Amino acid sequence: DALASAEKIDPNFPPIYVYRGKIFLRLNRYKDAEEQYRRALAALAIEPGYEEAVQELRQLLQSTPH
Repeated sequence: DALASAEKIDPNFPPIYVYRGKIFLRLNRYKDAEEQYRRALAALAIEPGYEEAVQELRQLLQSTPH
C-alpha cells in the first residue's frame, strides 16, 4: 500500500503513522492505532506539527478502556 511504500522511502516521516493510526482507529483496532500514534510521536519529537498525533493519541486513550 501507499503508506508502506512511503515508510520504505522515509521511515521517519510522521504522517505515515498518523494516517495509519487513523485507519486503525476507524477499524476499532485501538491497540494498533495507539502504537502508530506513538510511532508518530517518536518521529515528530523534534518536528513542528506533532500536535495532531498528540491530539489523536489523547482522544484514543480517553475513549478506550485499558
